[in-house]
Amino acid sequence: MSLIDRATFNLLMVERGWAASFPIYPSIPSFPNLVLLRKVAKDAIDKKKGMWADPMTLTGYEFKMCVRLYQITKRLLSGEKVPRRERYGWISRYCVDMTTREVFYPQNYFRVQPYNRIFVWPDDVAEAVAKMNLLPPK
Repeated sequence: MSLIDRATFNLLMVERGWAASFPIYPSIPSFPNLVLLRKVAKDAIDKKKGMWADPMTLTGYEFKMCVRLYQITKRLLSGEKVPRRERYGWISRYCVDMTTREVFYPQNYFRVQPYNRIFVWPDDVAEAVAKMNLLPPK
């Protein structure tokens, strides 16, 4: 049975353009499955399938970041003291471009095409750089 014949619900959602690819290190798919995930995600975006038909589409994680940023901004504007960790907690994962092996700081995730993104928690960056032969962030 081929990889596509045994596709998961998540892969089918990405393939049809109703979900964004969202691998997070260290729980990334095996190499063949990652290649397939990238292929179907790129195809969905290139062919403007599902949510990608709208150029203003936000992925689920981008929408969640916007909501958190709004909530923090509202608290700050009301005069509330918001701890630094909370103020910047709306964006926390580093982003790896799986085609160039570059690691981007969390606020620069948008520089990587959605189908090329692998996210990494801050505590896992050093391990990911070593195990995946990545280029550390500049």
